Amino acid sequence: MQHHGFQAQIQLQIRPQLHLNLSSAPYPITPTPAVEQTNNILLQNLIEKQGEVLSQWLIQTSLPKRGLTKFDGNPMDYGRFKRAFEHEVEGKARSERDELLEQYTTGEEVNNLVKSYLAMDPIEGFRQAKQALMDKYGNPFRMADAYITSLKDFPAIKAEDKDSLSRYSLLLIECKNSMSSLDHLQECYHIQVALSR
Repeated sequence: MQHHGFQAQIQLQIRPQLHLNLSSAPYPITPTPAVEQTNNILLQNLIEKQGEVLSQWLIQTSLPKRGLTKFDGNPMDYGRFKRAFEHEVEGKARSERDELLEQYTTGEEVNNLVKSYLAMDPIEGFRQAKQALMDKYGNPFRMADAYITSLKDFPAIKAEDKDSLSRYSLLLIECKNSMSSLDHLQECYHIQVALSR
C-alpha cells in the first residue's frame, strides 16, 4: 500500500495539471508543497487572464454608442474631434486605438494619413498618427486660416435675413472661442472682415 501512495505523489509532482478525483482514492494522497505552489501559480494566472478579458469586454461595451463624429480634415473641427476622441475612445480602449482612430476619420487625405501608420507597432503607430493629425490639422495658423476663409466666404447677408445673421454670429463666436483657447486670437486678425458685413 505504501508503494502505491508513493507513486501517486510522484504522478502529482510530474503532472500537476492532471485532474485527479482524490475523494475516491482508496488511500490518502497529500500534494507536496511544490505541487501546491504550482497549482496556486496556475490559478493566479488564470484569474489574472480572466480579469483582463473581463476588463477588455467592459471597455468594448462602453465605447461610444451615440456615434462619435468622424473627422473629415476640416481644421475648424479638429479641436472638437480631438477632445471627443480622447474622452470617448482613447480613455476607454487600451488596445486597437490606432484602428479606432482610422475608423473615426473620413475623407481620402485624412484617412490615408492615419492608415499610413497602421503597419507600425500599434502603440507607436497610434502615437505618431495622432501627432501627424495634430501637426497637419491642429496647427493654430492653419485653424486660424480656416476660420478666416469661412468668414470671408460667408454669403452676403441681406438686412432682413435673420437666419443668416444668426449663423454668422455663431461663426464669429466659434472663431473667437477657438482662437482664444489656443492662445492665438491675434492670428484671427482678419476679424475686420466680419465687421464689414
